[in-house]
Amino acid sequence: MKYPREAILGALLMIAAFAMGMLWSSSAAPPAQEFIHRLAEILTAVSSVALVAVTFLLFKATNDLARATDALVETAQGDSRNRKIRQTNSDWTKLMNKIGELPDLTKGEFSDAAIAAGGKKIRLELRELERGCKLFYSGVHDLETVNKISGSWFLQQVRRAEPYICQRQERKPAAYKVIVNLKKEIERFRSDTKGRRAADGFMHDPSSAGTACLTGSEA
Repeated sequence: MKYPREAILGALLMIAAFAMGMLWSSSAAPPAQEFIHRLAEILTAVSSVALVAVTFLLFKATNDLARATDALVETAQGDSRNRKIRQTNSDWTKLMNKIGELPDLTKGEFSDAAIAAGGKKIRLELRELERGCKLFYSGVHDLETVNKISGSWFLQQVRRAEPYICQRQERKPAAYKVIVNLKKEIERFRSDTKGRRAADGFMHDPSSAGTACLTGSEA
């Protein structure tokens, strides 16, 4: 408690006034009762003033504690976001360096066999991409930071691998779902923050829009 002395003083004054009033009203001689009653009233008034003062101080202490708590919460939230941003930056930078640039399956032969063959060559990279997306959806990563650090790169890799992703989803709708969902998440984020994206130098690349299988409803 921030003001223990004032609280104790108020309590003692109230107890003393009550006790004296009870004692003197029962034992004092009749001629002295009026004086004693006056004194008891004065003590009661003093204790009431002290109680008001203590109440005000306690109210002030409560407000100070609330403000201090809010400041601590805000600081903790800021620290948590900063850690999240640093983790996002580290993980996605490593992911970009590990995967590099995928071969562009949107160019060349479009037969099922050719797409499947091309997809087999990038399955390990797509698994790594899935791992990064799953970390994002587990709450480890920050969307704004993902977009800023690797948004353009991510959309480009998904576009390049799109024929194979679409082929897999035709047979198994859940295939690479987390990649497709994050692609849509980033595109929505960019669409909702056009002004900030332009200020940061990020302009939407029409070539990242993809084909129908990745631009329709959630996979």
